[in-house]
Amino acid sequence: MSMQHETTLLAVTPHCQATTSISLTMTSESGLDLKLLHHLLQEMVETTANGPMENAEAMALMQAKTLEVVFHELLRKAMADPSSLRFGFLLRMALKAQGQSTRALETLAMLRKPVVFAEQMNLAQQQVVNNAAPAVSQSKRRQDRRKLRPKTVRLAKKQKPQPDHADE
Repeated sequence: MSMQHETTLLAVTPHCQATTSISLTMTSESGLDLKLLHHLLQEMVETTANGPMENAEAMALMQAKTLEVVFHELLRKAMADPSSLRFGFLLRMALKAQGQSTRALETLAMLRKPVVFAEQMNLAQQQVVNNAAPAVSQSKRRQDRRKLRPKTVRLAKKQKPQPDHADE
């Protein structure tokens, strides 16, 4: 594998992408060690891939907390001057941050206690797992199709005038 190919592969790895994003958000005065950051992120990826989810749980919790702080700060700014032109914008951004904080907490709950979707039924000594949607009977499908059909109005056919036999 060529050096260019290895560099390209490295550039698309999640920890490399995260290193780049973090370095762009930090000021140049922060003294951020990019090699150390890259190494730490790579270790986190490997640790999580091998089983323990502590880093993922900590990240979800910190994101939720950070977004909560953003929510309160934006809300304070909006409420400081309700007649301002920025009031609506700040309030919308605050509510978005609050919603994202809630989603981060939901993610944390799912990491700790994953939900399993399976319908199970025991038949004799065999166990059958059905992950598909419940079956719908054919008659039920027909009823549903009838409900969806457009209503048609049948017009009575005009009857052709019958020849008058009285003239004969």
